[in-house]
Amino acid sequence: MKRKPKGSITPSMFRRAFLKGMSVVRLDRASAEELFNSAKILYDYQVAQDPRYGGIVGVVDFKAETVRWAESDGDRLCCVLDTPLENRLAHADVVHHRGAVDAETERSLKSVLFNQIGGARAFRSTATLDDSDLKSLLPACLK
Repeated sequence: MKRKPKGSITPSMFRRAFLKGMSVVRLDRASAEELFNSAKILYDYQVAQDPRYGGIVGVVDFKAETVRWAESDGDRLCCVLDTPLENRLAHADVVHHRGAVDAETERSLKSVLFNQIGGARAFRSTATLDDSDLKSLLPACLK
């Protein structure tokens, strides 16, 4: 994932969940090779979009259930859909289930999602990952 130069992540990371879907990798299903390929695809995309950010700087780890339901009232927030791709069988998408919403509602829902995953605490810098091995996150997503 890319982040702002200040080194923080923000609720805007969920923007794609309200558009076409936010790509995620299910760590309990991904091989090391798939994680590497996914990271390379994201890196190439990020550098092409804006090389000032230097590609991938970290990952965000969260359970699928934390984005499915609002803790406050139990309303469904998003769906996590398995969308396997060629050579990326553990690919999934986080998608807001209600379709298009107005800008204020979207902003509010992105904040709810951000807070439910743990906010900025959910971010892990690539510098803290052993050899950029995302499998080190596996225990967190299975708790």
